Amino acid sequence: MKAKLPLTFNVFAAVLAALLSFGAATDSFACSAVAGSEGAVVGGNYDWYARGGIVFVSPRGQVKSSEATVEKPLAAHWVSKFGSVTVSQFGRDFPMQGMNEAGLAGMVLVGDSKYPASRDDATLTENLWLQYQLDHYETIDEVTRHVGDLGIKKLSASLHWFMCDRSRACAVIEFLNGQAVVHAGTTLPVAALTNTTYDVAEAGYQGWRDAQDPVPDGYDSLARFIRLGESGGRNVKSELDDVSRRGFTAVQTVFDMEQRSLASRVEDGKWVSVSFRDIAFDCGPMPQMLSLSVGTWEAYNHDAVVELFTRGTIGTIGLGPEIRDRILKATEQISCR
Repeated sequence: MKAKLPLTFNVFAAVLAALLSFGAATDSFACSAVAGSEGAVVGGNYDWYARGGIVFVSPRGQVKSSEATVEKPLAAHWVSKFGSVTVSQFGRDFPMQGMNEAGLAGMVLVGDSKYPASRDDATLTENLWLQYQLDHYETIDEVTRHVGDLGIKKLSASLHWFMCDRSRACAVIEFLNGQAVVHAGTTLPVAALTNTTYDVAEAGYQGWRDAQDPVPDGYDSLARFIRLGESGGRNVKSELDDVSRRGFTAVQTVFDMEQRSLASRVEDGKWVSVSFRDIAFDCGPMPQMLSLSVGTWEAYNHDAVVELFTRGTIGTIGLGPEIRDRILKATEQISCR
């Protein structure tokens, strides 16, 4: 990590003002993630106006492609090495949160980004990026070593990612000015992420500590980052509640990478637990899905997925009915290696 010069009051005030402005502008896209300090645990809030979420299973050995959202000459093609369980409002393989059977977990958060340029036969959209990592890798080291392998075409959002593995290693992955920026190990002093680029958020956090100000109770990005940094992952579920916003935090999920299990809930809903021991990841027919609003596994329901996808994408750019139908058609066809 680069050494930081002490923040003067004026510099800290400027950083704080910029972050508060960013937080206010991105309330409608606010999400939070934090790693637990006890055990291999990571949790996240997915904050969005659309209610509901569905747990999907993605099998190992499935042939996949980004052709539904990327023109064919540029589309990435792969076969999933690991099975995974993900939470989404946008269909199977387009996760907001997810973990694979090797114990690699990740959270999607909106954040400032400029993705790397498209590449011949190696491009996918930002919505597929997390699923690609879960399909291929089992450690943070593998993810970070391959973080520059793909071009990314922006479909609808500027994103960054918070990921952890079963060894408790974590990383923030961002794409700034077309280049991958990774914070891991000693360059990740605060194992959390909100909606501000990590360098700016961590500088703001250190400036706040130097100023010895009271813990902020706001919902903006810096306030949430500071509270997560101060709580330190000692009680992940309580910390997610502390940075949530009623009427807006749609889904909360906690992954236990060592036990290969997750607990997830929608607002005002009960925590629903899923153990990987109860899931068959072999490639075959379309796996069941679990609506968090219902709390039980059921046969894949196309109409229910369309209804949630439609509600979740109202007002977004790049995810209209045509793209929705292409995405769902692609994710509902399972071809095994």
